[in-house]
Amino acid sequence: MVDVTTLEDAREYLQKLLKQTILENNLSLNNPLIAENAQMIWSFLKKHSAEPRTYKRYGTSLFRHFLPFTIEIGKKVYEVNEKDLAVFYEKLKADKYLSLKASVACINGLRLEKDLPKIEYRKIKYHNPNVKTSVEAKFYVDLTPEEVLAIERNMSSAELALAVEVMAFSGLRPGESLGLRWKDITFEEKDGITMAFAFIEHRPGQYGAKGKKGERTVPLSPRAVRLLKIIMQEKGIVDPHDPTIAEERIIPYEKIMLEYEFKRAVARAAIRSRNYPISPHKLRHFFAIHYLKMGGSPAELRQIMKINLQILQIYIEISGVAVKEAYFQKFYKSIVGKMTKIIS
Repeated sequence: MVDVTTLEDAREYLQKLLKQTILENNLSLNNPLIAENAQMIWSFLKKHSAEPRTYKRYGTSLFRHFLPFTIEIGKKVYEVNEKDLAVFYEKLKADKYLSLKASVACINGLRLEKDLPKIEYRKIKYHNPNVKTSVEAKFYVDLTPEEVLAIERNMSSAELALAVEVMAFSGLRPGESLGLRWKDITFEEKDGITMAFAFIEHRPGQYGAKGKKGERTVPLSPRAVRLLKIIMQEKGIVDPHDPTIAEERIIPYEKIMLEYEFKRAVARAAIRSRNYPISPHKLRHFFAIHYLKMGGSPAELRQIMKINLQILQIYIEISGVAVKEAYFQKFYKSIVGKMTKIIS
């Protein structure tokens, strides 16, 4: 797995990737479209350079997937239309949404310079109804609880298993799970059962809540409690609020290591491949959709995850429970109630 920390690292990586793409696809170096399209993609990336990893991901999508496609259909980047992109989407094997998003952004960036009309996502979907062009594609995930548990069991340490557990069953972001300190954990006894809660704190420049507004207290699952107890026993920790260890991170890994180990665990667990990358952040979306399907209320979910109403609405639409529940409450229950009264 290649990591990048600066834009220079990302550019160097993408230069090697461009050469590799040309070789892997047996592209003719005499084809003038290669140089022209590659140059246009470079100019787009340079103009819209952002965070190194985002830059690398967009560049990877454009060079590895989109460039060979433009050569195949014999068009300059900005000449690719909605119908072409519908075909492009169908040909992709993985990471479809990101590749399409990067391609459309590149095309539109170049079209603006040439005073040409922008590509419209709606028209791409018209040519291929299977294309997920809305923001829902970003939040959609169809993992099952059994698959998530299989991934967790294949993580290489108890700390990494805990990271998977709190993302999948408490709705934490990867950075929030890695930012947990021992002082953030509170244990409570209720009816003879040990419960645990975690305070998600915002720490500028460090792992933690996404801004002050993202601070919250979340309940942890029984498996998370069990994993916490195992880690405490291994490290000889009796009280998580002990000043000597209170500020220590519970999961002492960096994000890139979490992503690397997660990818390996997915492979070991033999999870069915999807149209989208199964990444650690997808577990947060899994939690939201699974919580609603299990009967949790949207109001509770919003409080646990600290999300706005727009994102909450997306989760409700993806889960499909809102309409079913409303229909059940308004029709089935009321009709059954009336029928019972008539019969009696």
